[in-house]
Amino acid sequence: MARGIDRPPQRPRSAGENGPPAPELLDSRPSAHHELITIGSAQTTTVAASLVHVVDPIGFVGTDHHVHLINSLDSAIIRHDRIRTMAAEGVEYFVGTDHDFLTDLRDDVSRLGLDPFVKVGIGSEIITFNLGHFNAYAG
Repeated sequence: MARGIDRPPQRPRSAGENGPPAPELLDSRPSAHHELITIGSAQTTTVAASLVHVVDPIGFVGTDHHVHLINSLDSAIIRHDRIRTMAAEGVEYFVGTDHDFLTDLRDDVSRLGLDPFVKVGIGSEIITFNLGHFNAYAG
């Protein structure tokens, strides 16, 4: 039987960032937001923050070629949450590279309706105990 753990209300810090500030924007527009919040037992809260792009993304594609999800022992992030966070962070292309597991997120991206915002590649992080770890990508 699962049991809950009684904890006193916490004072976590909410944080969001949007890249390093460009020199001309240092004192005029926020690229980061930090706020102390109070969350009681079984409560939720909303943090409202407005961040601006401080690095001009024109001509660049935001990518990440080494992303772990729920199928890796070192990650607890479920597939849909990982896809949503990548899209929300402006990562336009990423490859799931779970340890010794071939990760294909194309159907998941489509089910979420995020095809216009994020593309995914197929990959795996292969573990060898004498030579290290290697990422492999499928075409």
